[in-house]
Amino acid sequence: MSNLHQQLWEFIYDLLPEDEEIAVRKRISSDPEVARAYSTVKLQTESVERASRFDTEQMEWTRPGESDQVPTPASQPAASSAWRTTANWLVGVAAAGLLCVMSSPLLISDSHRDVHVADNAEATAAPATVAPAPMRTVLVGSSKLNAEAVNTFAVRTTTPDGEPLETDVTVRFYDQKNDLAYEDMSRTDSSGTLSLELPSAFAKKAARIEVAPANASDFLSRPLEVSDAKQLTYLRLDRPLFQPGETVNYRSVTLSRLSFDADSETEVRYVVTGTAGDVLKSSEKIASTTDGVGVSEFALPEDAMDGSYAVVVQSPNDSFSEEWREFEVRRYRAPRFKQKLELAKDSYTNGEMVEAEFLAEYAAGGPIANAELKAEAYFGGEKLAIPEMKTDANGAAKLSFRVPDKLADNRASLSVTITDSNGDETISEDVPINLGKVNVHFYPEGGKLAAGLRNRLYFHSRDPHGEPTHIEGRIVDSADNAVADVATTHEGRGVTSFTPQTDAQYWFAIDKPVGIAQSIELPRADPEQRLVMQTGPGVFAASEPIELKLDTTSAETPLVVAGYCRGAMVGQLSIEKPDYEVAENGVASFAGRLVLAPDAQGVIRITVFDRSVTPMVPIAERLAYRKVRKALQVRLSGVQEKYTPGSSVELQVAVTDEDDSPVAATLGLSVVDDAVLNLGQDKSTRLPTYFHLLTDIADPQDMEDANFYLSSEEGAEQALDLLLGTQGWRRFVEVPSDHFLAARLDDLTDEFRYQQLRASSREEAGLAVIGDAFELPFVAEQQSNPQPAASQTAIIAQPKAKEPPFAVGMVLVVGGAGLLLLLAVLGLARTGLSFKLWVPSGAIAATALAIGLIWTQAPSYPAATAIAFHAASDEAKSEDQTDSERIEEAQLPSDGIDLFAGAESESAAAKGQVELQVQMESAERPAPEPAMQPRRNMAVAAGNAPSAAPSVAELPTSSDPAAPIESASRQRYTIDQPKAVAGGAGKQPKETRDTLIARDVQPGRFVRQYARLLGRSPGSSVTPTESAATIYWEPYVKLDASGTKTITFDLPRRETTYRAIVEAHGSGRLGAAETLIISRSGE
Repeated sequence: MSNLHQQLWEFIYDLLPEDEEIAVRKRISSDPEVARAYSTVKLQTESVERASRFDTEQMEWTRPGESDQVPTPASQPAASSAWRTTANWLVGVAAAGLLCVMSSPLLISDSHRDVHVADNAEATAAPATVAPAPMRTVLVGSSKLNAEAVNTFAVRTTTPDGEPLETDVTVRFYDQKNDLAYEDMSRTDSSGTLSLELPSAFAKKAARIEVAPANASDFLSRPLEVSDAKQLTYLRLDRPLFQPGETVNYRSVTLSRLSFDADSETEVRYVVTGTAGDVLKSSEKIASTTDGVGVSEFALPEDAMDGSYAVVVQSPNDSFSEEWREFEVRRYRAPRFKQKLELAKDSYTNGEMVEAEFLAEYAAGGPIANAELKAEAYFGGEKLAIPEMKTDANGAAKLSFRVPDKLADNRASLSVTITDSNGDETISEDVPINLGKVNVHFYPEGGKLAAGLRNRLYFHSRDPHGEPTHIEGRIVDSADNAVADVATTHEGRGVTSFTPQTDAQYWFAIDKPVGIAQSIELPRADPEQRLVMQTGPGVFAASEPIELKLDTTSAETPLVVAGYCRGAMVGQLSIEKPDYEVAENGVASFAGRLVLAPDAQGVIRITVFDRSVTPMVPIAERLAYRKVRKALQVRLSGVQEKYTPGSSVELQVAVTDEDDSPVAATLGLSVVDDAVLNLGQDKSTRLPTYFHLLTDIADPQDMEDANFYLSSEEGAEQALDLLLGTQGWRRFVEVPSDHFLAARLDDLTDEFRYQQLRASSREEAGLAVIGDAFELPFVAEQQSNPQPAASQTAIIAQPKAKEPPFAVGMVLVVGGAGLLLLLAVLGLARTGLSFKLWVPSGAIAATALAIGLIWTQAPSYPAATAIAFHAASDEAKSEDQTDSERIEEAQLPSDGIDLFAGAESESAAAKGQVELQVQMESAERPAPEPAMQPRRNMAVAAGNAPSAAPSVAELPTSSDPAAPIESASRQRYTIDQPKAVAGGAGKQPKETRDTLIARDVQPGRFVRQYARLLGRSPGSSVTPTESAATIYWEPYVKLDASGTKTITFDLPRRETTYRAIVEAHGSGRLGAAETLIISRSGE
């Protein structure tokens, strides 16, 4: 029934308000169409009135009991009649209920219609202005949603010619049952762009997104898929240096890769490898995590050889990649001094002056003032005498000497011996000497040199041993004209810029170190590279967007810029020709902001895609850094200025969030002799640095001090940008990741599976992700055309019909089947049901069952389909559909694109796999010099003989976990009483809290293991031995919502300084803090 007919019915029965009644009378008298409608409705009302009347005089009412000619048969008792009546009523009510249920979706849909009649005839007759001009809508997002954090989408509204339009946009998300899960309306800005955010709570069940600008005739729809959760594991040892017979303590922290949540417990496997890479006997242990924390230990044999060892943690179920930490074993005397020797430059050459700074203080604190120093330099085995000197009042001294003019080799070292009344100690440092050999690798920002555009060029300089080298020089053209200056600024890294010309050749001429006559030839600018990307300082404030600048000579190419954080897409940006500003020289420039998800913090991988081809291809990429917003602030207090040896320490720990509000957290705490840490040159990475930075760095072993890059020290941000600028390049290999990894792993022999990830020393930190499969962004596009004139006169805003809900279908299935069963039972019982009731009830039941089975079928949305679900017809859809949509319907790679560094993709290309190169040829990682070879093999089983190690270039790099270690001895954990630290404990601590450790039991048992307290209990009178280096180790401490805890322990009875280190995680936040505890007698 139309709204006009409804209004006329109300008019005839005098139900309209007075003003509407007057308006309808005018329309009937002036509009022939309305007059005809009035006549029709009038006839209908009269017919209804006639049908409602009947003549009572023609009917006789006779009470059945009063007629002698209608006897009641004896075969039909009153009870049978009552049962038949009840059965008929039961069947009728059930059938009527099913009819109501079947019609409910239509009733619900109709109830949502907004019916409105204009107040006057002129307004009603005038056609509405709906979408007067065509509008183009572009939707960009990730092929797979991430269930850990906020997911972002980018919407762009333009005219068909690409001019931006500012308008309201409706966004809907539907779940797997096709029910509306989330809906919002926002407005595009003046550039026609809008960034959408889908909370993680909805992302877990989202199956489809729909977007439509205001007054659009249809929604742009795209199916969605949720990616599997991924984890990262951080491994920490209590210290880097041990003596034979001591116990190595270690803890692992396994968190979700993006959100850093610890809500998914897992099993972890630990092994310890020896100097030859073999797995040590009885070192393999399996544990279950608690709040992400796993704990274990290993007692070194008394006859352990000096050398480098490693703790390896693996995932039995492949939930995270293998991780390890190296440690040294050697016999040493407990140091009494803490010494530091630093060279002023990264490297030196013949005849150059070497300058170094020396600093010494007592292990118990305080500078060693006016102490005698004896310094010696060795070059190629020959000693160079250095005048003796003394430390100043601060325990510092400056040394200088000149490198000989002629050197046989580049072996050089500097040693300094300090002497006081208690004896002497020596510190040594290698002096890097460059004899005219240097390897310089250049990394254009974005991937390739582009002719005619200003290119920023990062570079990294190393000597043949892989050590950073300081260089200075110029980039010159074929006429020897300098076009750019080059100089390293930190750890052999630097950046410069210049504009290469088409077909021009350039060289890098090295001025320092002196004596390098060879110039390095730069590759020519790639004629196919027509875009350069710049991200300014490369380090951005927390919660701020990425400032992006693109220069191109091909503004006609549509682009998509995507931001990734630890493998998850966290931002998108669509760029088209109207977005550029074209200069007089023909160079088009775009300056914009890439908006990221709020929780995206740490390393951000920025990739530019060319979407003019299908599938879209990456053409530029680099790394940037977004400072951390969500963090734990760990404060250590209650520490006195100094303690008497053997006294008790109460360390108060307080943890707050970024708003300084107390928060629950999980801690790990260690207290270690700082002199031993100094002797072992401890540069271990803290937990926040690992998760926020190192998981995206290809070569963390190149960093002298990883924690420095995220510190507030001077030059840290510049050094971080240089690090990311020389690490952000990748080759793009278009091949399914599972096939690629399978092919690469087939190339590895078992004895090399560990060396695949341990090609060189990883003392500072381990790399969890080297090559990373990432999701391509999708682009869905639709043009909304104006409605035909006839349809624009409608005053009814009718939303899209909703799919029948799953629950209604289930009710119909159960009800229909139940009614059919009831009819069958009643029929067999011969209850005398009315035939006129049986037949329609059975038909209703069968129909309800059929409809219910159809409605309960879950809608299927293939992951590779991107279509407009509400096109008016197949023909219209085909005409309006873009090329991108047509190809996406046919094929969308579900495995994404794998990014693998350097030489890895060479093998892939050799096997016939498609390679899309986004790296300069000169930027390939060279085969290392002999000094860079792995120091040992890691055999699969304990006792296996080591094999000859291949070069690093022969070893593929993969983020896939290495194969499990098959060991002759497998161990599981159960709970046991805590035991004392060797040399550091007396009485056992009382069971006042979880101070339980795991011990070896028979295979087959898996139980949780809890924190272990190392050190003697407060008040113990037992004196620890002088060699106690780790005096307190508690790897698992749970803080409640107050965020506070007091840690109590006793100091050994000797003078030294201890370093307390606390690492915390919780609520998706990370934090760390440390403090010094001085144990010294007297003043």
